[in-house]
Amino acid sequence: MLYTLFWGAFALVLGYLLLQAIYRLYWSPLARFPGPRLAAISFAYEFYFDVWNPGMFIWEIERLHQVYGPIVRINPLELHVNDIEFYDEIYASGSRQRDVYDFSRRGLDAPLALGGTVKHDIHRHRRDALNPFFSKENVTKLEPLIQDKVNLLCDRISIVEQPIVLNNAFMALTVDIIGQFAFGKNYGYLDRPDFGAQWRSDTMTILKNSKLLTHCYWLVVLMKILPESVVNLLAHPAVKDLLAYKKTIRAQVSNVLAEEPNESSKGHHRTLFHELRDSPHLPVQEKSVERLAQEGQVLVLAGSETTAKTLSIIWYHLLDDPKRLQKARTEIETLPVGASWGELQRLPYLSAVVNEGLRLNFGITGRTQRVAPYEDLQYRQWKIPAGTPISMMSLFMHTNKSVFPDPWAFLPERWLHLGHKELQKYLVAFGKGSRRCIAINLAYAEIFLTLAATILRFNMELFETDAKDVEFRHDFVVLHPQLDTKGVRVTVEDRNVRM
Repeated sequence: MLYTLFWGAFALVLGYLLLQAIYRLYWSPLARFPGPRLAAISFAYEFYFDVWNPGMFIWEIERLHQVYGPIVRINPLELHVNDIEFYDEIYASGSRQRDVYDFSRRGLDAPLALGGTVKHDIHRHRRDALNPFFSKENVTKLEPLIQDKVNLLCDRISIVEQPIVLNNAFMALTVDIIGQFAFGKNYGYLDRPDFGAQWRSDTMTILKNSKLLTHCYWLVVLMKILPESVVNLLAHPAVKDLLAYKKTIRAQVSNVLAEEPNESSKGHHRTLFHELRDSPHLPVQEKSVERLAQEGQVLVLAGSETTAKTLSIIWYHLLDDPKRLQKARTEIETLPVGASWGELQRLPYLSAVVNEGLRLNFGITGRTQRVAPYEDLQYRQWKIPAGTPISMMSLFMHTNKSVFPDPWAFLPERWLHLGHKELQKYLVAFGKGSRRCIAINLAYAEIFLTLAATILRFNMELFETDAKDVEFRHDFVVLHPQLDTKGVRVTVEDRNVRM
C-alpha cells in the first residue's frame, strides 16, 4: 500500500513538473522572448549561478545577452534588458507606477521597510515621511555631526596598529554616522582597535546569504518559528549578531513610541524614529514597532557598506596613481580650513574622483526588478506584458563602452571633458526614478568630507593589496572582489594637516 502511494505521488509530482515545463516553454506570456530553455523552465538555473556558484549569475546574464541579444528571459517569470536608453523606462519617475518584484525582497527579510515595499503607492507614502529627514537641508544642518565622526576617524587612523584595513575603518565611520544621525546612538565602532571588523564581516555574510534565503525563503520562516535559543544554537555567528542588532533597534523604537511628543529628543536632534512616529504622511498602522524597526535595520545595512566600499575603492585607485592623489590634494588645499560639504562638491577634480569611484563601485549590484502592474511596456519589437518583472543592472550601465570608453579603468578625467554632464544620466549608483536611494545626500556628504580630510591628513601606501582586492568579481547585493580578499590595506604616515 505504501509502495503504491509513494509511486502514485511521485507520478503526480512528475506530471505536474512536466506540464509546468511545457506551459513555461510554449504557453507562458514570456515564451516568445529569447533565452535558454533551462532558464525558462526552472529557477534552478538562477540558483546554480547565484548560490551554488555564489554571486556569479550577473556574469552569466552578461553572457546570455551576448548570445541572445538585448532582452533575455533569465528565469520563468523575469526579463532582463541590456540597453542603456531603456533604463528610465524601467525605473520611471513620477506617477508611473513601478512595483517591486515580491520574490526579490525575501533575502533581507524586511518587507515593511522602504526598500522592501512592493506597492508603488505605499512606497510613495513611506518615502514622503522620510524625505524631510534625508533632505539636503537636514544633512547640511547636521554636517557638524558628520565632521566630528570624520575627525575621530582620522585621529584613530593616526594611532592604531598598522597596516590598516580601510574597508573596516570606513565601515566603522559610516555605521557610527548613521547611528548618530538617524538613531541618536553612538555605536562606537570608531573607538574599537580593529574598527569593528567583525560587524563588517557579519554584514557581508548576511548579504552573501541573502541569495540563498531569496530562493529558500522557508529557512527564514523556520528561523521565525523556532525558539530564539534554538536559532542561536544552530545559526551562523553572523545571524546571531544580526538578531542581537535587531533586538537593539526594536528597543530603540519601543522607547521612542513610549515617549510623550513633547519629551522627544531632549538635548538631541530628532531621530529617524521620531520623524516617522510624528509624520502626517503615515497612518497609525504604519508606525508599529516592527515596521519602524525594519526601516532602521535596512538603513544601516544599505547605507554603510556601499559608502564605505566607495571610499575604499577611491583610495585604492588614488594610491595606485599618486599623480591623481596629488592633484586632488592640491585642489582641496585651495579651500579654507573647515570647508563645507557644499564647497567641496564644487571642486571639479574631487567631484570627478567621486563620480569615478561611484561608477566602479556600482552601488547595488544585484537586480532591482520593477513591475509595471497596469502598463504594457514596449521595447523595440517586443511587447512586455503588464505585471512582468523586468530589470537592468548598474554593471551594464557603468561599463557601456559607448558612454565610458575603457570602462574598467579609473579615469576621473572623463568627468572633466566637454559634455561630461551628459555622463551623469548614465551614473546610476544610487538608482533612478521614484525609488532612487533616499540617503543620497547623506552618502555624498560622507564621501566628500571623508575624502577631503583623509587626503589632506595622511600619506598612505598600499600594503599587500592589488586590483583584485577592489575589482568586481561576485554579486552579493553589493560588489564583492575575490573571495579571499583581505580588503584595501595601507600603511599610514600622519601629515598633521587638518581639513
